[in-house]
Amino acid sequence: MIRYFPVSYKKVKPLHYITGQYEPLLCDHCGKDLLEEMFKEDYKGLMAEVQPYEHESGKTFVKDVYVACKGNCDRILQKRAFEDGAHTPWIDLSDLVIPVEFLRFLFATMNRIRSGHDIFADEAYKKEISILVALAQKVLRFTTEEEHRRVGDLQQIP
Repeated sequence: MIRYFPVSYKKVKPLHYITGQYEPLLCDHCGKDLLEEMFKEDYKGLMAEVQPYEHESGKTFVKDVYVACKGNCDRILQKRAFEDGAHTPWIDLSDLVIPVEFLRFLFATMNRIRSGHDIFADEAYKKEISILVALAQKVLRFTTEEEHRRVGDLQQIP
C-alpha cells in the first residue's frame, strides 16, 4: 500500500508529534529523513550501535549510535567503526516502528542497562533516546494485520 498510495497512507497513518513538533530522523551520513522515507518504502533504513570488539570491563560498551540508509551510507559508517576497532550490530527501522517490536526493543535496552550488562557512553545514550522519540511518532498508532504477521516472523528469529 505504501508504494502505490504514499499520500493516502500518510493521511491514514500520520505521524504523531510526541514533543508537539516534528522530530526528524536523519541519516548520520547523507542527512536524508528516514522517518519520512518510511512513507515511501519499507526496509530502507537501520539503527546501529557502535560497540568496540573488546572492552576492559568485559561488558558491552556502546560507544555511539547511528541511523543510516541501508547500503552505501551504512557501509561508510560501518567502515569508520571497524577502523576504530568496533562492530555495528543493527536493527531495521521498519521493524522498530511495529508497536510490539518497539516496546520489546525499548524494554530489552532498559533491562540491559539496568542489569549492568550494557554501558552507554553519555552521547550514545542521548542519541538512542532521540532516535526512539523520533520513531515513537510513527509507532503510536494501530498495528496492521501485516505487522502482526511480521511480529510472528520476527519471533522465529533466534
